[in-house]
Amino acid sequence: MKTFALNQMLKTFDSKNMKEGVDESSPDFLLKTVLLSYLSNGHAMGLSCPEMGIAYAVGMKVGVAKDTVELEQAEYDVLKKLCDHGQITGQGGPQYLFNLIINQQAKNMIDEARDKTVIEQ
Repeated sequence: MKTFALNQMLKTFDSKNMKEGVDESSPDFLLKTVLLSYLSNGHAMGLSCPEMGIAYAVGMKVGVAKDTVELEQAEYDVLKKLCDHGQITGQGGPQYLFNLIINQQAKNMIDEARDKTVIEQ
């Protein structure tokens, strides 16, 4: 099992909290928001049919989770694949779903997921 915090805030290059909107009263941009976007676009990100089923299940887990989520290894592997790829394929060819700073932070946060067995020791 892998576990990680969904409420991790994404930061700008100057270490300020990123916002979902343009004004400062907008909610903070969280890892959960990025992951749900990746998962909902899995069909356009090179997932196989079985992987799409797993991505759907992971999306349901992430969507209802409050602070942290625990994933089986296969679920984590699909989520990591989406974060590593970061691109959707459409009529205009491949395009990144998020800019570099968002994509790389999400990838790094997922890479830092911990094995539950390590946490419990």
